Amino acid sequence: MVCWKMLIEIRVVANSSKPGVERFEGGLKVRVRAKPIEGKANAEVIGLVADFLKVPKNRVAIMRGRASKRKVIGVSN
Repeated sequence: MVCWKMLIEIRVVANSSKPGVERFEGGLKVRVRAKPIEGKANAEVIGLVADFLKVPKNRVAIMRGRASKRKVIGVSN
């Protein structure tokens, strides 16, 4: 059973020229280079958020909003 340490609301900007993560109105804004096709943008989101929080990628998961610009990310212990 996974115990989620925190849930973070994020807003994703896909197909961006400059990827990165920044704080945004109570959550995070994540800019990714990938287009939202076949989960490529979601995979990049997980990698960028994991790097930003300094945790391994396997501890970050998309909880809600897989097909949306607004997502909820879970970070496990």
